[in-house]
Amino acid sequence: MPVTMGGIASGIQTDDIIDKLLNVESAPIKKLQIEKQEYLEKQEALKQMGSILKELHASAKDLYGFRASYDDKKAISSNPSILEAIALKQADKGTKHIIVERLAGFHKIISDNIEKNEKLPAADFSIEVNGIKENIRFRGGTIENLRDRIDESMNKYMTSMIMNTTGSKYVLSLESKTSGEKGEILISGAKDLFKKIGLVSGQRDADSEKTIIAFDNKNFYQYGGKLADKEDGTLNISPDGKSAEMKGLLWREFALPVEKELKKDTALNFNFEYKAPDAPEKEDETLPYKIEFGPTEKIVIKGIELNSYNISREREIERKPQKKDFKDDVSGVGIVWDENGERKEKLFTVQKDSKEIQEIPIGSELEGKKINKIVFYCNDGSSIFSNAVIVTPLKGKDILEPKNVISKAENSKMKIDGVSVERDRNEGIVDLIKGITLSLKSARPEETVILNIDNDIDKSIEKIKKFVDNYNRYVDMNSALTKTATITKAGEYDKMKRETGIFSSDMTFVSLLNQLKTALSNAYLSKVEKPIRVLPETGVHTGEIKSSWESIKQGKLQINEPKLREVIISNPEGIRNFFGTDNDGDNRTDGGLAFAIERVLEPYVTPVEKQNIIQTKIAYEKESAKGADERIERLQMHLKAYEEKLRKKFATMEKSVSGAKSQRDWMNQQSGGSDK
Repeated sequence: MPVTMGGIASGIQTDDIIDKLLNVESAPIKKLQIEKQEYLEKQEALKQMGSILKELHASAKDLYGFRASYDDKKAISSNPSILEAIALKQADKGTKHIIVERLAGFHKIISDNIEKNEKLPAADFSIEVNGIKENIRFRGGTIENLRDRIDESMNKYMTSMIMNTTGSKYVLSLESKTSGEKGEILISGAKDLFKKIGLVSGQRDADSEKTIIAFDNKNFYQYGGKLADKEDGTLNISPDGKSAEMKGLLWREFALPVEKELKKDTALNFNFEYKAPDAPEKEDETLPYKIEFGPTEKIVIKGIELNSYNISREREIERKPQKKDFKDDVSGVGIVWDENGERKEKLFTVQKDSKEIQEIPIGSELEGKKINKIVFYCNDGSSIFSNAVIVTPLKGKDILEPKNVISKAENSKMKIDGVSVERDRNEGIVDLIKGITLSLKSARPEETVILNIDNDIDKSIEKIKKFVDNYNRYVDMNSALTKTATITKAGEYDKMKRETGIFSSDMTFVSLLNQLKTALSNAYLSKVEKPIRVLPETGVHTGEIKSSWESIKQGKLQINEPKLREVIISNPEGIRNFFGTDNDGDNRTDGGLAFAIERVLEPYVTPVEKQNIIQTKIAYEKESAKGADERIERLQMHLKAYEEKLRKKFATMEKSVSGAKSQRDWMNQQSGGSDK
């Protein structure tokens, strides 16, 4: 704007006149600026409303389907410093008594002190952790070089470190990254190297896993295979259950308490003794092999006629049974397993002259099979089976024994209601109690932890409270945006306008509120035994009986929490189906209050922008604000041109007045007159 000093010649305050004229001319701009501000306010209000509706929509979805919590469970530990637990819906209510006797450990071993720069010999060795075995070639060097070589091959499975203990002395530390027995660090080979640094003490005896078979009559069953001969034998079990004697022809199956999976080197070991049958009695050779019978004939004795045989024909008498010649197959054992629902077996003959311990390699051909029965049979004589055991070697004979064990490779050990169990970890134990995840924190064998499993109604109540809070927030927001103020006396128009909501005439918001109120007041069908049909039956309502109209007409929800708790505890199925139910049996929710609320809100929260009512309105307000900006810009350009025009006109006027005054002064000077 040019700087002028209007009115110097004319004495008129032209700047004031121009300002007033510009103020009148700029009235449309001010009006547009007010409109633009309203558009911006509406955008912000719509964003807030959209956010509230999204939260209301989400909280409604949480009230039915898999997100619902009416049958959630909780597990409360009497001492969380020993045991923590998380319960799923599938958990059974009840109480468990648990003693944590031992935590699962991470195997850690260290060497003796060794000089940092001491030269170690080259060696080849293997390290195995959790079934992963790596063959390592060490070309010789210092303890640090050895650590680096081990770490290069095994860093995924264990941590290798060297630690300075004193002066130039160091120790090598190996720690497994897998807890429990399966995480044991198994070193084989290079015994001299590892003995030199004090990591091992020597060779370890081979360990094995043993399943001892305790004979008991109740665990013996009829043989399930085919027998060509009729059994005629007997079974005798020793009082201590260590031996079973079978006499004669007898086949029996011994049922294992649990299935046993065979590994390649699994064997069935037992003591065996065979006794031949007693010698058969010698037949009486004086007895005829055949008896002759002839035809009948008549005999008259003292006038009485009798019919009698004439012994003149031969008839074979029944031969005595002969014992079957079994040769060497007089006794044996077998294993039985199920494969695709079909019984399978494999038999092993035991030579009758075998003595002492028998080792049957049952796993060599049947690795991975899960056997459930062992067959014992005797075809003749007497077979005694004793001290039977299924043996699986666990560690090879070349495994070295660690010398300095800092932490053992032990499974966690617990007693659950008196039953001892072990697991290879402390966290995430899910297979001991149905629906419960256990986390062991510390071992205290002297303390029993009581684990109470019950309904977790607090979670479902919190979800219902969240829904109620979100709905009430919506009601407050909607009321502020759509309220209508009235004029009670003259001069209050501006006040009325300020108090009226910016969407007071928008029927979209009125319609939405009416739809939500209808959904809340409707009755809903339910096929459960104890149906809940209307919202107040749950303890949620718009006002207690005899509440004031001012309170009720707001339409905000209230919760009678004691009643709500009682309903969830006594009728979880009823309240679950009230909020969301499947009426047509297609396993998809198609009814219920929360489902109805979700469907009402869907057009307002859909992520598809062009189908979202709120987003469409925001876009409209943005375009309106943009249009206002464009009109304001055009009017401001007009106002600037108008101001320049006014200033030019007033400047011309001032120039004319100034010229007239100069001419007057000159004429006065020429006539000798004055201004007076």
